[in-house]
Amino acid sequence: MHLAATSFEHVPGWDREDHHALAALLESQRVLGTGLNGGDARAVLEQRFQAFAVCDADGEASSGHLTGYFEPVLRGSRTPSDVYRYPVYALPDELADPAAARSTTFFTRREIEAGALDGCGLELCWLSDAVDCFFLHVQGSGRICFDDDTMVDCAFAGKNGHAYTSIGKHLVAAGEIAGEEISLETLRAWLSRQPAVAREVMQLNDSYIFFALHEIDARREATRTGPPGAGGVPLIPDRSLAVDPDFHPLGRVMFVVSEPLGLARGLLAHDIGSAIRGAARGDIYCGTGDAAGARAGSINHPASFFVLLPRELPR
Repeated sequence: MHLAATSFEHVPGWDREDHHALAALLESQRVLGTGLNGGDARAVLEQRFQAFAVCDADGEASSGHLTGYFEPVLRGSRTPSDVYRYPVYALPDELADPAAARSTTFFTRREIEAGALDGCGLELCWLSDAVDCFFLHVQGSGRICFDDDTMVDCAFAGKNGHAYTSIGKHLVAAGEIAGEEISLETLRAWLSRQPAVAREVMQLNDSYIFFALHEIDARREATRTGPPGAGGVPLIPDRSLAVDPDFHPLGRVMFVVSEPLGLARGLLAHDIGSAIRGAARGDIYCGTGDAAGARAGSINHPASFFVLLPRELPR
């Protein structure tokens, strides 16, 4: 990755940004302290930050890509039954130590679904639909509502260490779904129409996610914006971005432009994702529930990425 300094005049869409909203967000997140949202917010932001375009090694603007993700709300059961047959697993002890987990070759998705963890007592709850279970893994967190109307947060706890494989790309390459039509909804529809082969297709993705269940704190619910991202900071709809940590540290201020999407917005790197690879790659958090899921699933667009780094201001 190469960062090329540029003026804000050359950042497409910067003039369309809600600068007061961005400054207020950065203040609330304690980015560069206070004073960002006073007076002319745009002028203050331009004074405090230097814009950099994400470029390739030759200094050319990198061709980037933006997708969306969300927090699903699923029906589940605390006990298995003929209806609720698909387990959500807790993190195995051998993966609890991050250093040990990196050197451990753990079971693949196919092996786990064939029963590799049976009898280990890791089941947290059960879901009724294998596709729902798969997409819970893809999103990395969710909420589960039980038959007694209680609800829990289903939070990311760890993964099996195998690389993420996009089954959407596989189905496009196989001619099953047209590239211009691929989305969360079309992928889910294809899997639902093809139950005989859906499990085999999903098992092409060796990556497997483990979770932890947390009771919901009713006192905090009114001010909750989303689940915690990889750094523990709550995700904010339309302002949080999942990035590749090999290129962007958590907390970095980004500016993402996608003309086909009509998007030009300042975002904070709050999360990471197994499928997010590269400096010009991001996944924008869209919120909780079905409406957010429909919007997230429709985001699959080329984008340009900029980084806003704090200037060294005179004292």
